Parts: sequence; structure tokens; C-alpha cells
Amino acid sequence: MQRSAAWAAAALAALMAMTSEGAQAARLRTPPPPPGTVLLVGEVNVGGVHAGVLELRLDGALQAQVPAGQGPFQIELPATTDAGMVSLDYVAPGLRLRSLLGGRRRLAGLAGSDGRVTPDDEDGLRVSPLSTAVAVLASTVDGVPPATDAAFAAAIRAAWGSDIRVVATALERLAVDPARLPPGVPDGLSLVEDIEAFNAALRADPQLASSPQLVFDPMPVTSVAPDDVRPVRAFAQPHGAPGTPVESNHGLLLEPDGQGALILHGMDHRPKAYSALPDADGALQLLPLQSVPTWVGYSSCRSDPEATGMLVATVLARDLRRHWRGQGVSLWQFGSDIRYEQPDCPDPQPWQERWIELWASPELPRARTHDVPAKLVGRHSLPMTCGVDYPHHLVVEACGRADHVLARDGSGMAHPAGEAPLALTWGREASGAIRFDYGGGRVSRQWLIDAGDGVVQTVAWVGEAELHGYTATGSGHASRVLGAGAAREAAAPAGGRVRAGPRYGGGVH
Repeated sequence: MQRSAAWAAAALAALMAMTSEGAQAARLRTPPPPPGTVLLVGEVNVGGVHAGVLELRLDGALQAQVPAGQGPFQIELPATTDAGMVSLDYVAPGLRLRSLLGGRRRLAGLAGSDGRVTPDDEDGLRVSPLSTAVAVLASTVDGVPPATDAAFAAAIRAAWGSDIRVVATALERLAVDPARLPPGVPDGLSLVEDIEAFNAALRADPQLASSPQLVFDPMPVTSVAPDDVRPVRAFAQPHGAPGTPVESNHGLLLEPDGQGALILHGMDHRPKAYSALPDADGALQLLPLQSVPTWVGYSSCRSDPEATGMLVATVLARDLRRHWRGQGVSLWQFGSDIRYEQPDCPDPQPWQERWIELWASPELPRARTHDVPAKLVGRHSLPMTCGVDYPHHLVVEACGRADHVLARDGSGMAHPAGEAPLALTWGREASGAIRFDYGGGRVSRQWLIDAGDGVVQTVAWVGEAELHGYTATGSGHASRVLGAGAAREAAAPAGGRVRAGPRYGGGVH
């Protein structure tokens, strides 16, 4: 018995010691060992013939370099506990390209069991004029280079897609023909980093940024499929400065119609239905289910500039290409193939043109914890949409915000300025939208695309209105203010930054 008691006491003491050591270790939280090296496997995509070096940098400090030319490369990201911004610079005579890859810790997390990261994991491993334009705009939109993945994504949302398009197009042309560089400028990156000098160069050589589709269409992209636009895919106007609330009548939104087609809001005065088909190059081809000629205005006749005629456009096809993905945002190319006609002109021969735009697309919050219907019960300031009868077409636009008093049973009242209060019903749709029906054909659907600070948020909206027996729709983005503070309007962030327009192009957009 004494021996058993002694063994029990010893076991209890050992258990208490182990428990104490475990608790102490838990409290100390000793850091994990430094991560191992990561092999970055990518490719340089640029025109012309070049041979140079690829430099890997962490927060601007050189970490490694390897010889490289056009095509594939491999470079090791050294083991380090630092979590700063990783970037790649490709340097060759008359050429310098750049790509921001994001935080070192995130890249290490992307590496699989073989310790490799490829363009399938990280779009920035395609070093190109586009990656360089993205790096330039991300570094200048708020005055400093982004230091984190979140800051990088915020800068992309703040930048103008037209600026990225112009800069990338010019960089590719300068890489193919460095003789187009102004005297004393060593490479295209040095030129585009000086906005005034670059705009002066474009005024002297407008073709430098013309026909951007010839540069963008051949670019490798991340493959997309119809599932990439579910439940919806919103394309937002730029913020102009990170954190600035977005207020815009112009925005695009794609949503499935439940029958296999996609409905596009915001590109035309009425929504259009498209079939969606991925192609071998990774783009999503959108073919209109019904091609309808649309009056777009009056212009000089192509055959006789002294004469003026009606201009009619018919969309033949559209396409989507995804070029970049970051924290909660991606960058897309939206292409349109359009046939134009001037039936009133002396020689009404139709012609075809291709147009491309770049749009940032914020992801819908997965958990939607900020957007549950119960959270909207009470008084809030929400955007309103109104139908406008313009000559030749009907348009739905944002018309400010109104206090909404919403009841738990799905009823409510809206109090738009200058109008009588409107009774409404509200609820959630399967796509995640909160739908507001005001009666008389006036409907607004809103998807949360930026939870903001939990009070001021950004939503994508699609509005409908009936005018003269016709239904018009529109799409855009607006801020909404939740809770008891709804009386305050969504203002610019601290510091009074104003949303600026495009800065690159010198009128060559």
C-alpha cells in the first residue's frame, strides 16, 4: 500500500509538472521556426528581344537575382521571418518591368508540398507591361508603395482602369521599339513614373497608347468560367483614393438568370442576356441571345466628314478576362465587339470595332455577417434610384440617399428628400441581394461589396423603374449608412481626400 501510494504521488507530481510546463509554453507562445525557401516559378511576357536579369526584392531591398529573358524563370525567395512586400524587377538594356507579389508570408502559404509558387497560384508571377502598370498605379494612387497585401488590393480598387490600360499599352510599345522613348529616358518604367513627362510623350506620339486591345488580347490570363460570376459579379468604379466611399451611376453587374444565361446590367440602357462559354485561352465569351441595334447619337459621316448622320451600334459579342487577383478584389478586362452603321450617310457601309475596358471587381463577403436582413431592421440611410426620361432612351440613375425605416416583418417606409414618404417591402433574394420594392415599378436591389467600418459601407445596386409603360434599368455603386447614425452622410475619409479622375493619357483615352 505504501509503495502504491508512493507511485501515485510520483505520478501526480509528474502530471502537475507536465501541465505546468505546457501552460507556461502556451503562455510564452514561442515563435515557429523561420519558413524555408520558396521557389518562384514564373514567366516574363513582353514584346521585342531582350536579355537581362530578374531581381527579387523584399520591401525594395535586393534579395536575389538570376539571368533571364522572355519566357520562363525560376528564382528562390530566401527564408526569412520578415513579412514585407515581395517584388520582381526584370532589367534589360532599354527595358525595366516590375511586378508586386504581395507579402512574403502569404507567398510561403501558397507554396505546396514541393515549395513552389507558379502563375496558377499568384498572377504577379507573370512579369509584363500589365504587371508593371499595376505596380506603378498601386504605388502612386496614395503617394506611397503598398506595404501589405491589403494595401495593395485597396490601391487597385482606388486606381482608374483607364490609367492602367494606357500605361500598360505604352510600356509594351516602348519595349518593342525603345527608339520611341524621349531623349534621356532609359526605359518605359522611368517614363510612366513621371506623369507629366509621360502625358507629354503621348501628346507627341498618340499611337503609343492607341488600340490597346492589340496589346491586351494576347496576354496570358487566369482561366475563368461561368461559376466565377456567381452569385453575381460586380465591377466597380474606382475609389480615387483608398478608403473613399464610391458614389457612381456607372457600374457593371453580371448575374445568372437561372436558365444558364448571364444578364449584364450597366453597359446598355436595358439589361442584355448572354450565353457564356469559356474559350481555350481562358476568356469567358459572352454571346448575346438577341442582337438589337441601338441608337447611340449623331456623328460625322465616315464617307463625308461635312455631313452628319445617325450612328447605330449592334453588339456582336463581349468577353471577360481576369488578369489579377488580390485580397478580396480582382482586375478584369471587359471586351466588346461592336458593329457600327450610319444609315443616313451617303455611303452607309457598316464597320466593326473592338473596345476594351479594365474594371476592378470586389468579391462579395462570403460570410455576409455584415449584411444579414436582421441587421437592417431600424433606421438607415440607403441609396435610392430613379428613372429619368432622356431623349431617345430611358435611364435609371442613383438619386441620393433616403432614410429607410425597416420593420422585421419585411415592411418599411422610405423618406426621400423632396418627396412624400414611400411605403415599401424588403427582403433577401437567393443571390444575396437585399431587394426594396417601392411600388409603381420602382425597385432597387443591393449587394454588399465592401463592409467598410461596419457603419459606412459600399453596395452595388441594380435599379428598375417603369416610365411610359417601359421598364428601364441601371447599375452603379453607392454608400449606405447603417444604424442610428444614418442621419450623417457618407463623407470623404479623414484628411479630406477628393476622388480624382484619371491622370494618365493626356486626353488620349
